[in-house]
Amino acid sequence: MNASTLKAGLAGSMGLLIVLLISFVRVPFPLGTCLVTLGFILVWIGTGMLAGLLAEDEIQTRRQAVAQGAVAGIIAGVGGGVAAMVVAAFGALFPDLGEGVLAQFSAGQIEAMGQVGIVPEAIQLAGAVLSALLICGIGGAVVSMVFGSLGGRIYFRLR
Repeated sequence: MNASTLKAGLAGSMGLLIVLLISFVRVPFPLGTCLVTLGFILVWIGTGMLAGLLAEDEIQTRRQAVAQGAVAGIIAGVGGGVAAMVVAAFGALFPDLGEGVLAQFSAGQIEAMGQVGIVPEAIQLAGAVLSALLICGIGGAVVSMVFGSLGGRIYFRLR
């Protein structure tokens, strides 16, 4: 990993954060979902292309361009996962999954945890953050790596 890949990954992380925040804008169902999904895909591919563009002197083969894009994609995916976890910590992302985690505990268990100082809202919030880690952090890093490597390949093809 070099500085150009890190820069591209951090730029991709910022792009993912912006698209994530845009996803909270109320737009009618099919249009909003399509635009946000397209936004994520464009940021992922753009991250790989930016990694190739910033490391232009170092890239001699298609394999190197794909590797640069994949590493930048992983960095962007991890950054996007961290951003999703922060947004989930404020209760704006995955609240239903947090409620599902809370539903796994019996009333007696919740009461016992309440005596220790763990309130049900904290369990729900922890469930939402854990869901963001699994879905956006790990899953997002893998998907971002795939699209980032595609972006690196596209960059090499257009160069």
